Amino acid sequence: MIIVELILRLIGSYSVTLSIIILLSRFSAKFQYNQLKNKLVENFILGIVFGFGASLSFCFAHFVMGMNSMDGKLMILALAGLFFGWLPSLIAAVILTAVLTFISPFAFGFFAASFLTTIGLTYFVTQILKKYQLTFGSVSFLVFALFLSLQSYAWAAYFQPLPNTFEIIRQTFLPSLLIFCLFSLTFYQSFSNELKRVEQEKTLKETGDKLLAQNEELSALNEELSATEEELRNNYSDLVKSQQLLSEREQRYQTLFNASNEGLWDFSINKNKIFYTKQFFQTLGYSEEDTVTFIKSPIESIHPDDQPKVQKAMDDYFSRKRQSNAVEYRLRSADGSYRWVRSKTIIDFDEKGQIQNAAGSLIDINDEKINLDQISFIANYDQLTKLPNRWNFQLHFQEQLNKSLELNISGAMVFLDLDNFKVFNESFGHKFGDTMLIKISEILQQINTENLFIARLGGDEFGLLMDNIQNRNQVNSFLDQLKAALNQPLRIDNMDILISASVGVCIFPENGNSMEDLFRNVDMAMYKAKQTGRNRHVYFSHELLKEKSKQLDLETQLFNALKNGEFYVEFQPQFNLKDQRISGLETLLRWQNPYLGLVAPIQFINIAEENGLIIPIGKWVLSQAFDFCKKINTNPNDKKIVAINLSSLQIIQSDFVESITNILKESDANPNAIAFEITETLLMTDFDANINKIKQLRDMGFRISLDDFGTGYSSLNYLLRIPATALKIDKSFIDDIVENEKVKHLTKSIIEIAHHLNLAVIAEGVETRAQVIELENSDCDIIQGYYFSYPLNEKDTGDFLLNNKKLLIK
Repeated sequence: MIIVELILRLIGSYSVTLSIIILLSRFSAKFQYNQLKNKLVENFILGIVFGFGASLSFCFAHFVMGMNSMDGKLMILALAGLFFGWLPSLIAAVILTAVLTFISPFAFGFFAASFLTTIGLTYFVTQILKKYQLTFGSVSFLVFALFLSLQSYAWAAYFQPLPNTFEIIRQTFLPSLLIFCLFSLTFYQSFSNELKRVEQEKTLKETGDKLLAQNEELSALNEELSATEEELRNNYSDLVKSQQLLSEREQRYQTLFNASNEGLWDFSINKNKIFYTKQFFQTLGYSEEDTVTFIKSPIESIHPDDQPKVQKAMDDYFSRKRQSNAVEYRLRSADGSYRWVRSKTIIDFDEKGQIQNAAGSLIDINDEKINLDQISFIANYDQLTKLPNRWNFQLHFQEQLNKSLELNISGAMVFLDLDNFKVFNESFGHKFGDTMLIKISEILQQINTENLFIARLGGDEFGLLMDNIQNRNQVNSFLDQLKAALNQPLRIDNMDILISASVGVCIFPENGNSMEDLFRNVDMAMYKAKQTGRNRHVYFSHELLKEKSKQLDLETQLFNALKNGEFYVEFQPQFNLKDQRISGLETLLRWQNPYLGLVAPIQFINIAEENGLIIPIGKWVLSQAFDFCKKINTNPNDKKIVAINLSSLQIIQSDFVESITNILKESDANPNAIAFEITETLLMTDFDANINKIKQLRDMGFRISLDDFGTGYSSLNYLLRIPATALKIDKSFIDDIVENEKVKHLTKSIIEIAHHLNLAVIAEGVETRAQVIELENSDCDIIQGYYFSYPLNEKDTGDFLLNNKKLLIK
């Protein structure tokens, strides 16, 4: 009786499940063929639908039929997996497990195990079918349903071990298994039939839509064919007109080709024909007979050095790496010479990338190229010496510096400045100076040293770079060659000229790793060579940098010295050997700084001249000297000459004479009692203008003394042209006048020549009695030096003049 009741309940439960499955099949089939764009969303929705369908089957079996396991929920999960994949089946199982656990919490293990086993079996079966390309028939599905039923009984026995469980299973197993399998087969066939039916409906609908569309297309085609005949007649008329236009355009293009200055060509790949305009060959000077040879081998007419460049440009264009093919190269002309041309090519490609047509132009740019080369030469090379210029030198040096830093090797930079070049330039003219620079550049290029780069930096300054030096001895050897080469006489305009140079040397990257630092350092070394006697070289060192720093500090202090009243003047008496009296005094500038103490003139005069401070300082000295001259010359019968040194920078000022005139008016001094001391080198620059200013001073009554005679480029010609009243023999002669016979005779000769020119002679730097005797014997007029008196301040000078009106030298 229990078995009959169980069978009836199974039939009722499966009947309801069958109804649910039919509804699911309709929904899922419709839903699937609507094809959501997001597959994940589609699977999720299908999983929810099947999950709630299985839950409904269980609820009917549980609450209506009073059964917990023998229902159609497993088959619903299996159908979801078989037809739609494991993801909807898994989602349905999760939902079903949640519902069943809520209803029967103690049966969670049974539900989860049986559902996961069902999904696993389903996945396994689908993979086997897919791998071996099999289809699911009735028999295979019965076997599959049998396994589902068996695993359900197995998990029921495992999770519900009641005393009579196995007895119930033994009595109900075969009937329920038979009913489950039959109903499962019915479920499968119903579900698959519904899907097939929906698919057939979809196919019929699509076929109908296609037939309808074809009918519409046939109608449109009929209308189109009706219009084609009329259109063909119209097209024929248009074709005739187009041919006429085409003919006109061909004539127009031919006219343009003939009128163009460019050489044009056109190559038809399909017809294998090439067309050239006459200008194409006229550009190169070819005749009609020469064109055949040129056309057969155009690449051979290109300069060998340019052929790789042209070939690469064409290859890049053909591979479409370049959008245009414009290239400049040299092309052989009819006379065998090469001319620069600019060629541009345009190629038409079809859809497959095959060349259909090619056309291009050829322009003669030879003159343009020559002009550009000349501009480039002007930008990078010195026009006089043809050496690289400063810009080129800087570019080359930066490359060499980068190489040194990268490879850890050393190089040397040498700055060379010709000594007294300005004197030669002003004395003999700029043409003479240009010839000197050309010859010196030739000398530099003849020095046998590897990896030497030479440039003219400007004026009389040259730059040299040595690459990859091993040690300083290598540089010293080069410097010896350089000095020996430069010290050879230069023959210019039938004259032998002796030259020398001041050279600064900097080792890089040892002395700096930037262009700015190294240029500053080598320049510093070069000027140090000039300051220490010229015709020598000086290596940069950190001591030089410290010295430069001190010089900058000195310059800063000097800037405010005049304003702060730090300058004062002293006077050194001059003694007349003829009458044993004091004949004059030389004005000497002194600087007492609160921080630096007493600063020697040799330390700050050059700096003042470089920064222009010598102008206001010089005016102040003139004012002090003029006032002192007025003060000491109260007795017209005992006139004392006050001498004042003039800087060349003062004299070249446009208001120089006017400034002297104003100071003279303010002091009311006697110009006949004032002597201006000038140097020879001043007069060797802008000689005529400076001589004119000196003459104006002489006309005003001032005396002119030529200072430091014999140390520069002394010339009798200057003595004849300078309106001087005296000359001063330099201390270097006086130092050797006792011991050196040559100096003694030379000094005497200078004195004799000066007297013949009506010039008084002043000897400075006299320090011994023996020197005084020699000067007396040489008929010198005036002496000045420590033997007679040290420089004195204004008060002491006044006392000295008062107490020493006449002195006997003993």
